[in-house]
Amino acid sequence: MEKIIPFKCSKCGTQFEPSDGGQCEECLELFCLSHINRVVVYGKSLHLCTNCSNKHKATMTPKHSGLPMDTDSTKINYPIFLAGQYDYMLTVVSESDLNYHVEENDVEPGFPEYHGWDYKGRPISLYWKEDRVLAAYTSEQLDFDGLINSIMTYVRRFGGNLPETPADIKADPEALFKWADALVESHYQETRLFTRLRRWVKNLMHSDK
Repeated sequence: MEKIIPFKCSKCGTQFEPSDGGQCEECLELFCLSHINRVVVYGKSLHLCTNCSNKHKATMTPKHSGLPMDTDSTKINYPIFLAGQYDYMLTVVSESDLNYHVEENDVEPGFPEYHGWDYKGRPISLYWKEDRVLAAYTSEQLDFDGLINSIMTYVRRFGGNLPETPADIKADPEALFKWADALVESHYQETRLFTRLRRWVKNLMHSDK
């Protein structure tokens, strides 16, 4: 029986699974991952298609214009949470840790690889200066819900079958991310083990023929 793929990209016509695309929050059309991005408009994180995001270029926060609001990196409240493309996340605890994980080509002006928050939910952008990656605040307004939602999106996408989120960590980004990251790592290890086992069984069956 032929597998039915439920969605079709409004831009290129590619058919995709729910995990390989999304709905633009402005035009409400469906797009594959090649034509939808997470962008920040007025300090708010949104999923927008390439057409809608281009319309907002002039009004986007400094994260995407390459002009941070406050370029004094010493004022950043670490740890900070970074969300990458395709909903991947990581946390960094210092400027040196930031430069261990993020490279110059990840912070090119326009549409950088990462956007993020400090642990209070204040939006952060990354930029390149004096041969290093620096962080800067892009808005005075907090986006705590955006931070929590991003962590939950990360664990839902990469964590496999999820247990119920412990009630005592739902409002604590550091504890919530630690819980989420542990589930993602566990699922990754289980998936890798299953893949190796399946390959071993397949090779064994072929060797017996």
